[in-house]
Amino acid sequence: MIWQDLTIRGIWAAFIESVTQACESALERRRPSPRILLTEAPPHQDSVDEEVEGVRSLAVSLDSDGSLPHNVVSGLAASARGARLELRLAASRFFLRRVSLPHQAGAFVGDILRTQIDRLAPWPPQRVAFGHVLLPSEGETLVVGVAATDRALLDRLLEVLATLGPRSVRIWSASPPGSDLPDIPVIEREWGRLRHQVLSRGLSLTLAAAWALALLSSGVAAWETSSLGASYAEVQAQIAQRRTNAAPTDSLAAIEQRLIARKIATAPVTLLLEDVSRLLPDDAFLQEFEVSGDMIRLTGISRDASSLVRKIETSQMLSDASFFAPTTRGDAGGGEQFHVAARLRQAAMSKP
Repeated sequence: MIWQDLTIRGIWAAFIESVTQACESALERRRPSPRILLTEAPPHQDSVDEEVEGVRSLAVSLDSDGSLPHNVVSGLAASARGARLELRLAASRFFLRRVSLPHQAGAFVGDILRTQIDRLAPWPPQRVAFGHVLLPSEGETLVVGVAATDRALLDRLLEVLATLGPRSVRIWSASPPGSDLPDIPVIEREWGRLRHQVLSRGLSLTLAAAWALALLSSGVAAWETSSLGASYAEVQAQIAQRRTNAAPTDSLAAIEQRLIARKIATAPVTLLLEDVSRLLPDDAFLQEFEVSGDMIRLTGISRDASSLVRKIETSQMLSDASFFAPTTRGDAGGGEQFHVAARLRQAAMSKP
């Protein structure tokens, strides 16, 4: 097939037509349509029905008005459905001519004959059915064999044959006895064209649906890729934000200064505990030892609680010692319950 229309619509139509023809050819090879050949016989001749090489061939006589006999039509009813019917009418029903044309007219033979048919046949152009074949010729001249007849005769035959449900019907002019003119096809009807149209429409819809599905799949894939890209970017941003939040905002020097200040602000508890143990007499029993900021609170039992304040005042780490709760005497002469508070000296707080 030559694709002359190079537009998108033309290329698409040509492609669908090519695929449709290929499918029809495959279907035809898989299940070929039977072929039935009807040949007009002389009047009153017995009908002949035989099959040669898969082609059913019948020789039949037409009625006086040129129509097929009823018994022939009824006999074809079972086998003609879906078949390719060919009817070869006797040459006497046609006007047969030889026409010479210039060699350059080879591509326009049909159009030229159509304009001259009124001179080749005795009927008006609208009533003529004709066909032609190219005959062997020499030189620069084309020789064309033309067969023309009354269209009404062929229309009646086509109408009767169409009732049988064939796939196609072709009517020929038989070769005249003793003439070198071949059989000439005059008219053809293709009812299988409906199947061609249905197949073509089905292919178009199927390919269009496949194209739309592919386009939709591409769109979904692009959307998913974009969504994944956005999610990846969001995750990367969150990771970067977490890293930023987790990173120290102060310099190492500032952190070191804060640690030193914290160390200085908090008294060395071990040293305090050792100092208090040294100050308390042997008969004193320490029950609570509490450090809160620069204050220290001592709670315990001693035989001479009043002397504890003086002893604590001698400490190099403590000052301002005093009772923060009344001193009470224990049961059965077990000593006095004391509650002493003292303030940490700055020197003690700054010791490493």
